[in-house]
Amino acid sequence: MNILVILGFLTVAISIGLALYSPFPSLRGSGVLGEIHETAGKIFFILVIFHIILNWNWIKAQYFKVTGKTDTKKKAK
Repeated sequence: MNILVILGFLTVAISIGLALYSPFPSLRGSGVLGEIHETAGKIFFILVIFHIILNWNWIKAQYFKVTGKTDTKKKAK
């Protein structure tokens, strides 16, 4: 899943980069690159949502710190 998210991000970034700053004038402002960017963006968004769903337990453990409180006095005995 991580690789798909990375590839989606790269596709979005490269397509907008080529549409705006391409050394080839025919690609600048290209409708095809715009369509690729839009479609890749939608796919990237869906992949990120799935990524969050699949990793929700890790996210909860890291950011919402539900800790089991242990009594340290019991351990000392």
